[in-house]
Amino acid sequence: MRRLYLCFALLVAAQVIAGVPKLSRGEIDRRRAALVDSLAARLGGTTPFTRDSLERIFADPRSAFDAAIFEPRPEQTFTFLFGDSSVERGRTFLREHRAVLEHVAKAFRHVTPELLVALLRIESNFGEYLGEHRVLRVLYTRYLVTPPRERKRVSLRVRELVCFLSLCREEEWDPFAVVGSWAGAIGLPQFMPCSFAFVWDGDGAGEIDLAGSVPDAAWSIGNFLWEHGAWQKDGVRRAVWRYCSKSDAYVGAAFRYATLLTEPKRTRSSSVSGSRNER
Repeated sequence: MRRLYLCFALLVAAQVIAGVPKLSRGEIDRRRAALVDSLAARLGGTTPFTRDSLERIFADPRSAFDAAIFEPRPEQTFTFLFGDSSVERGRTFLREHRAVLEHVAKAFRHVTPELLVALLRIESNFGEYLGEHRVLRVLYTRYLVTPPRERKRVSLRVRELVCFLSLCREEEWDPFAVVGSWAGAIGLPQFMPCSFAFVWDGDGAGEIDLAGSVPDAAWSIGNFLWEHGAWQKDGVRRAVWRYCSKSDAYVGAAFRYATLLTEPKRTRSSSVSGSRNER
C-alpha cells in the first residue's frame, strides 16, 4: 500500500512540474485497470505476464510517471547536421562501415549507404545517444496522459506496450532495465518497440543487438524502409517519412545530409555540429 501511495505522489508531483493534464487517483486507477485488462488479453495471460504480474509491474515505483519526457524542447531545425565537422564524421562512419552499408544497399535497392548514415546520425549520433529513460515508464506515462476519448491514440499507446512486453518475454529482458529516448525509442536506429517487427540479424550473431551492432542497425533500417515502400524508386522519401513519424523537415534534412556525404570535402570551418538530442 505504501508503494501505491508513493507512485501516486510521484505522479502528482511530476504533473505539476511538467504541466501535463492532472489526473485524480481514481482516474489513474481506472486507466491502469483498463490497461492491465487489455494487456492480459493480448499477451495471453501467460508467464511472465499474467494478470497478477502486470498489476504488480504497473504499481511498481519503477513504472512511475516520467515527467522528464515532457520537458520543453527547442523546435528541431536540423541545422546541426550540416556543419563541416558533422559531415566529416558522417564520411568517417561511411568509410569505416562501407562494406556493411553497401551490402545493405545492394539488398534493398534505392536505400543508399549515405541515407543509412544520415538516419543513424540524426537518430542516435552514431550511437552516442541511446537515451536515458526507462522505456516502460515512458510508454506507460504516454498511455496515462492520452484521453480515453482519443481511442485511436490510446490504441497506439497500448499497442506499443504490447510490443514492448512481448519483446521482453521473447528476449528475456527485464522490462524495468531497458532504456531509450523520451519517446520510448531504442538503440542506434531508435526503433519504437513495434518497429522491432522489422529488425534483422545483420552480423549473423544469432541475436539482435540494436544498441551495439552497426550491421544489425543498418540491416534493420534497410528492411524497415523496404517494407514501407523503398522498393519503389519514388517510394524512398515516403518510407523515410514513415520512419521518422511523418516529419517533412526530417526527411529533407536526411536527404540533404546524405547528399553532402557525396560532395567534395569543404574547406570552410564548421559552425554547427552535435547530436540531434543535444539540440
